[in-house]
Amino acid sequence: MVVRLERSENVSWIIIDREEKANSLDYKHLVSLKEVLDKVCNLPDKSRIVAIMGSGKKYFSAGIDLVEVGNVKSVKEVSRIVIEGIGGVLRSILLCKKPVIAAVNGDAYGLSVELIQVSDLAYAVKSAKIAVPALRWGLVPPVTPLISFDKRLVELVLRGKIISSEDAMSVGLINEVVNDVDELKAKVESVAKDIMKMDPDMISAIKEARYDILWPVVHKGLLLMTLSMGRSETRRRIEEGFLRKG
Repeated sequence: MVVRLERSENVSWIIIDREEKANSLDYKHLVSLKEVLDKVCNLPDKSRIVAIMGSGKKYFSAGIDLVEVGNVKSVKEVSRIVIEGIGGVLRSILLCKKPVIAAVNGDAYGLSVELIQVSDLAYAVKSAKIAVPALRWGLVPPVTPLISFDKRLVELVLRGKIISSEDAMSVGLINEVVNDVDELKAKVESVAKDIMKMDPDMISAIKEARYDILWPVVHKGLLLMTLSMGRSETRRRIEEGFLRKG
């Protein structure tokens, strides 16, 4: 099972378990992630916090599976991946009645950075590297260049730079950096305990307001990503720069 669910007293841990593919996400796994998110976000239980983490210690997620993107043959396939798959996950995070924390246990690339952006909080291990190389492949990332007021995050997209988790904290993408995965889990559990002292109805009100503000912008980004993914130039870039090397 690629998307696992583990429960502690305070946290529902959603784990992307595809280490052999750097925890990358194709359409099938995006749908699975959305289904698990929808399940835990609507549970009327004491486990009020949702945390998303990658399996292992090397990758949070390498983002969208470029092998699948490079092999798309129709507009219908593109729309399914972007609107239903990627959009479904991002929308489920924004709609979640519970706070969603990105627990960045390793390197985060591409789509996984977009996931971090729409999460309510994010914590990362010191060794994690973060990059949004979408433009290299001819793709438009649907969140980072559109909702970021810090020009350093826009630069991350326009130049395809790789930055450290500490640099990501300095531009507001990450809340706090810890030493290792054990400390990361402990940090999320500690934050969850603090959040659970707050009024859950008012947390839901804040979440609804964030959705109302952010979703129209994210949806516009998804439409741009759909257009970019359907281009022959994008397939050429992925073929020459990624698939042949693989």
